[in-house]
Amino acid sequence: MAVEFDPVAVARERFAGVPWSRYVAIGDSVTEGALGDPYPGYPDAGWAQMTADALRAVRPELEFHNLGERYLTTRQIRERQLDRALELRPDLVTIVGGGNDMLTDRFDPEGVEEDLEAMVAAAAGAGATVFTCTMFNIFSAGVMNDELVALLRPRYERLNEGVRAVAARHDVVFLDFARDPRTLDPDLYSADLQHANRRGHALTAELIVASLAEHAARRVGTAG
Repeated sequence: MAVEFDPVAVARERFAGVPWSRYVAIGDSVTEGALGDPYPGYPDAGWAQMTADALRAVRPELEFHNLGERYLTTRQIRERQLDRALELRPDLVTIVGGGNDMLTDRFDPEGVEEDLEAMVAAAAGAGATVFTCTMFNIFSAGVMNDELVALLRPRYERLNEGVRAVAARHDVVFLDFARDPRTLDPDLYSADLQHANRRGHALTAELIVASLAEHAARRVGTAG
């Protein structure tokens, strides 16, 4: 069955060669990837696994370690996963978090930004290419009731401001999903209204693979 989003095909088309040998993903359930409704034609995997599989289509020996764990706040991701990630000596790291912070009674956007800053700085300082992103804009996709949108949208916007600020301070690969009209498609989301379905994960992986390919091409061009 043909699918709309195919990260493997994008990797084979865009990469002359994958420059990374060890990819580590850190984050919450969005990175863990186990939560999300199935969707016909798409693999039962999260975006991090799909991204790794796409990169392996070009570089089969690529190592992949997914440290993502559901329910974690950004502070918990930093405390539980950062040191382990660095011990693995990755040359590619994806760092995504903040969704669970939005749901706490006392949302601390400055604290979230501080923790993201620490993780990005540490991974980049260790020599890894770092990818991060804002969250999909589920609040404008027409799948959530108005009361919930009114409650969470201000937190969502403040969270994304912090992610953008961190990305602007570092040489990272960054995708601003919150401003991407493709994330307004209601057919990307699971029934729990917290996670993408498998089609949404595939779109995420496809866009990440494309952005990594652009980064790799720029790096080769600069070196040349």
